Amino acid sequence: TACCLKEKCNIFSCPAGDVLRVGADSMEGYDAAICCEAAPPVTKLCTGFTCPADMILRDNAASIEGEDAAACCLQTCTKFSCPESMILRDGAKLITVVDGDATACCLPTCAGFTCPAGKVVRDEASSITGSDEATCCLQTCSGFTCPTGSVLRANEASITGFDEATCCLTTCSGFTCPVGKTLRSDAASFTGSDEATCCSQT
Repeated sequence: TACCLKEKCNIFSCPAGDVLRVGADSMEGYDAAICCEAAPPVTKLCTGFTCPADMILRDNAASIEGEDAAACCLQTCTKFSCPESMILRDGAKLITVVDGDATACCLPTCAGFTCPAGKVVRDEASSITGSDEATCCLQTCSGFTCPTGSVLRANEASITGFDEATCCLTTCSGFTCPVGKTLRSDAASFTGSDEATCCSQT
């Protein structure tokens, strides 16, 4: 009978980079050549990758093998250059660029909207998102009808508002001159409401 039991590979410690062979618990031996084999390469998934500041991990990162931005990340709208009359959407850092399509990253602003007659684009148009009359335009005095005794201001098309106080000026036609003076002949179109402006000596 044999006097000794041979050692099995399952108690052998493989060097760095190696692992015990499959079935090591039934293999006799106590050296790396018999007991060990090279460890299989470690699969790195994108979930462990940190994307650059202007990119985000792909939705299915947990199932993608890779360790670089090209494999693991998607470009966001953060650095997208919107065309004229558009601005970046809120939350651009969480929105991904789709084939360079500006509509994915940008919203139209009122700077590109043409208001109808009688209205003007708001002063802050380039910072207002929208492309409709209600959002982008303000009514001007050009469409306002002043009551008797007043006339539209001369620059009515550039004055925003739609009320008498904003759009109209009082004419002399409503002023009563004192005894000894008469109302000027063009009182209906001449603006004013005082004796010096509206009256002449008889």
